[in-house]
Amino acid sequence: MGNLHNNVLVVSQAWIGDIIMSQSLLIQLKKTQKEMNLDVLAPEWAIPLLKRMPEVRNVISLPVRHGELALKKRLAVAKKLKGKYGHAIVLPRSFKSALVPYFANIEKRTGYLGELRYGLLNDIRPHDKKLAPKTILQFKKLGLKRQDALADFIIDKPYLKISDKKVQDSLLKFGLDTKKNVVALMPGAEFGPSKRWPPLKFARLATKLNQMGISIWLFGSINDIEIGKEICKASDAPIVDLCGKTTLDEAIDLISCIDLAITNDTGLMHIAAATGRPLISIYGATSPTLYPPITKNAEIMYNGIECSPCMQRLCRYGHYKCLTEINTDEVFEKTINRLSALN
Repeated sequence: MGNLHNNVLVVSQAWIGDIIMSQSLLIQLKKTQKEMNLDVLAPEWAIPLLKRMPEVRNVISLPVRHGELALKKRLAVAKKLKGKYGHAIVLPRSFKSALVPYFANIEKRTGYLGELRYGLLNDIRPHDKKLAPKTILQFKKLGLKRQDALADFIIDKPYLKISDKKVQDSLLKFGLDTKKNVVALMPGAEFGPSKRWPPLKFARLATKLNQMGISIWLFGSINDIEIGKEICKASDAPIVDLCGKTTLDEAIDLISCIDLAITNDTGLMHIAAATGRPLISIYGATSPTLYPPITKNAEIMYNGIECSPCMQRLCRYGHYKCLTEINTDEVFEKTINRLSALN
């Protein structure tokens, strides 16, 4: 087998936040065995993100859409991977995510049982739903030997490599500078409305911050374009709306040079944390205990009303009070205090 067992394939999640949190597992694996070669199987869009993680040797593209079985495509990828790895760690809990390591005949295939993956996995680990912060510790457990205690391992903070040249190129492309304090607003959330602080509150906040001479940059994917337009229309501030206009690489570069991010519980929140930026993170239906930004530089706004965290995409009562009762003036005050401490 030679050094085959030094080669580990990690099957990635398909969400930005989860991918960033999984870096703690990659760091742990490299600490445990420095000669380990870590390759990651991931969606095409995630390649720029994973290439910024120093622990990753290669990123292998999985050319399937989220939720798509695409058996022939998975078989084709598996064929190319045969004989290259001694161990696979499967982070998602879906049936289809375990297919490539199985078809590639990787000797050891580690993961949680998930969707009845007996046979597909041969190193099935017990899933502890009580772990907190849940996601990152669940990932780290998959990198431990069965006899190891999770308490013996610290949470390694995710961090992304930043190139000064790429940052300057991105600033130049979008005609931006950092002469004034820059606050990034991140109003989207792929999960659904129950994680989105209302756009009108973001708009009012932008107006107040602009009156203090602060530059406002708005970040989001193509799915956030309408939210971005709504915020810009409702605000008196000259907002730089970048929703849907940047590549993921460019968004990371630009986020790395902001002074503060005000964000929902979203993938961009984790990017800001992994680039070392201060955060004010707004939580509604999800729990800041189970799914926190992995940084000591974040202030959490969560009012913890009786029905939260419900973990539902839509408010079952229709009022979204977990979000609407978070006051704009309070977020503004916290923002000014954080910026004052930086200057």
